[in-house]
Amino acid sequence: MKKVLIMLLICNSLYSQKEYKITDSNFKKLVNINSEVANKVKFIEHLLQGNQKRINKNDFDLIDPSIPQTNNFVSNLSEKEQKKIKELVCIECYDKWWQNQLLEENKLIEFKKKEKDSIDSIRIKNTLLDKKRKDSLSNIVKVSTPMLEKDNPYDLLERSLYAFSKTNRDLAVFRKTDYNYCSPRLSSYLQSNMGLSSKDFKISKTEVTEKFIPKVSNGNEYLTVKYFVTTRNDIAGIYSSDEVMIVDSLEITGTANIVIKLFLNYWSQGVKIGGYKQGDIAFKEILADYITISGINPNLYKIKITKGNMDIDYETTYGINKKK
Repeated sequence: MKKVLIMLLICNSLYSQKEYKITDSNFKKLVNINSEVANKVKFIEHLLQGNQKRINKNDFDLIDPSIPQTNNFVSNLSEKEQKKIKELVCIECYDKWWQNQLLEENKLIEFKKKEKDSIDSIRIKNTLLDKKRKDSLSNIVKVSTPMLEKDNPYDLLERSLYAFSKTNRDLAVFRKTDYNYCSPRLSSYLQSNMGLSSKDFKISKTEVTEKFIPKVSNGNEYLTVKYFVTTRNDIAGIYSSDEVMIVDSLEITGTANIVIKLFLNYWSQGVKIGGYKQGDIAFKEILADYITISGINPNLYKIKITKGNMDIDYETTYGINKKK
């Protein structure tokens, strides 16, 4: 009863701030109880945090985190599992955050509508005054944007990745970055763009493994993502945390069609792949990531992300991995 009361107090406090995030220690406990629920929780957080960034930039193209589906999934578990899960994570807090985002979205839509009507009226009456107004707003945006960019160094990294892909909003780099930054972005792409769903999730101090299968599958197709990590407590991660898991390398193994599709589309750099051959087939390079696709057998391929000839000092360039 005491634990439940504490969770409700935390939930109410966090709701007043509009945002909620499960702690790293509770997330690890949640993985041990039910890895699929843990993955769904991280996926919800990733979408909500992305929505908040869009709201802060006056963009109302929000993505529904599908919280009711997660609630339904949890409700089908045993009462013992449900009780343990509710002691660790406040799914209701995520829903309140989402409902708050919808309210902000409606306000923004209404504001932009009124703003457009006002602009049209001014344009009819006086074109010159309208031009001055637009110039003034443009100057305000130019001054305000750099201030927003200082909030999180990973935001600056995200913007720099637009040079590599203007269509993949989930593009990430992996080596030397926080697992909590890159993993949700790749997971979001696999589920939203490739129609995969998380099947299994395992985490330790040195490795994190997640398996995905197609939502519509013949039963033989799969994709396994394995992160090799170093756990550190002397640097700052994407979120405030006592421990930060820094990705050292990455391996993605799976059936040929899924792995090839991921390699060609997630890192869109115009590389073509011919027929099957054993060993390394093609590579791409983005910042500190050297991405190689290789054939193991005609129906089994692997993507490896390791250190290449080019390396990036993320701390100097973006302020990532600074000492606490």
